[in-house]
Amino acid sequence: MKKTLLLLILSISFSGKAFFAAFDIVSTPSDAKIYIDGDYKGTGKAYLAIYEKKDVEVRVEKDGYISYKKIYAYKSEENGKIAYSREDNVLKIILMESPKEVTKTKVTPSVKGKTQTKSKQKEIEVVSILTVEDVYKVDTITFYGYDFSHMKFVEEKKIEDGDRIVELIPKWQHIINEHNSESYFKKILRVDNVVMRTNYGEAQSEKVMAIDVIGDSKAELSTDDIQKWLTKYKLKENKGVGYIIFIDCFYKPRKNVAMTFVFFDIATKRILIADKFDGNEADGYGLPHYWAQGVTATIELYHSDVFRKNKKKYSE
Repeated sequence: MKKTLLLLILSISFSGKAFFAAFDIVSTPSDAKIYIDGDYKGTGKAYLAIYEKKDVEVRVEKDGYISYKKIYAYKSEENGKIAYSREDNVLKIILMESPKEVTKTKVTPSVKGKTQTKSKQKEIEVVSILTVEDVYKVDTITFYGYDFSHMKFVEEKKIEDGDRIVELIPKWQHIINEHNSESYFKKILRVDNVVMRTNYGEAQSEKVMAIDVIGDSKAELSTDDIQKWLTKYKLKENKGVGYIIFIDCFYKPRKNVAMTFVFFDIATKRILIADKFDGNEADGYGLPHYWAQGVTATIELYHSDVFRKNKKKYSE
């Protein structure tokens, strides 16, 4: 049975005095079973409301996964239990995959002329799984560059020559890499070390097909698709936090660059964070500099806004 991680996203909103918090529970994979206070609520999605002085147990299960279970509680000055205080709070929970049984062959050396013997032993291989919190707390991140392999290019007057766009991709990457150096990423990621592997994104981008690159409308890559592509990456590194930026779309009508900022566990290639972020900052003379400027400016905006706020929140 294929075993992957389970991602549970709880988005929280608040209203009223007796009605303390509302949760939209979304699980990945979508067929994971959700239970609230022991009652089965279905698969994939469920709604949870927390009221004053009422504790609620949330459990999510699927064969091949380690179950998730946690008590969500109303908080008052008296009980001091866990609660949520910000309307924009989004809780992401990543579960470890079940430990794998690995069969290994043990060879017993020959002793005094006796023949070697082989015996099979089952061992449990436990993989260390990183969490969202680790992204903001590690001191080293490996950056794999910019993946253009699934991007769409859209203009008011549709460009029919996809080959022209494919030829521009290496130029865009060259200009962006010149601007976004190792020291630059240390600064915006606020870490001590950044291992630069931008050549990997360049290699992925070579897979772009001219017939696929031209779009009719603004496009957005799905997180599920990005996870599938990421799983196929063949990386030299085997642990730590990886970072790669997927280019979703260049949308000329609004000078818009749409990207997905992906942080993942290198050991399992599982996504920890996939932030969608747009910027209307494309500018400059000629297509190479026009869109490269859009990418670099949008990266700056994302890190000064979303990433910076989250890092501060997880550091508290």
